[in-house]
Amino acid sequence: MISQNKKTAYFSFIIFSRLLLGGMFMVSGMEKLLYPPEEFIVVLKSYHLLPEPLLRPFALFFPWIEVLFGTFLVIGLFYKISLLMVGGLLLLFTLAIGSTLVRGIPLEDCGCFKSLGFKESGGTAVFRNIILLLFWVNLYFYPDHRWTVDRWLKEKT
Repeated sequence: MISQNKKTAYFSFIIFSRLLLGGMFMVSGMEKLLYPPEEFIVVLKSYHLLPEPLLRPFALFFPWIEVLFGTFLVIGLFYKISLLMVGGLLLLFTLAIGSTLVRGIPLEDCGCFKSLGFKESGGTAVFRNIILLLFWVNLYFYPDHRWTVDRWLKEKT
C-alpha cells in the first residue's frame, strides 16, 4: 500500500509535469506570435525541411497550435488529446532538430525561446527535449485527472 505522503508527492509531480510541458509550449508559441513571422521563417529555413511555399503558412499557423495545446494541457481541457498533441509536437521538434545534427547543418539556435534570451544549439535542444519526453511519458502512462477542467466539467453533468 502506498503511503499518503507518496501519493501527494506523486500528484505534485504530475501537476509539475503538466505545468512544465504545457507552460513551455505556451511560452514558445507566444514568443513566436509576439514577433513578426519573418523571424520564425528565418529559423524554419535554417532547418532545410519545408519547401519555400510552406514556410509562411507554417510560421503563421504553428505558434497558435503550440499555445492552444499548451494551455489545454495546463488547465486539463481535452486532456488526452492535448497530451497526445504536446507529445507529438515534442517528438516532431526533437526529430527536426536531430535531423539537422545528422545532416551536419549547424544550428546556432533552435528558435524555441529566442526572444527570452535563450540560445540553444541543436544538441542542447535535443537533450532538453529528451528530458521533457520523459516527463511526457510519465503523464501518458500514469494519468491523473484531478485538477483538470475535464474532471470539473464531468462532475457538473
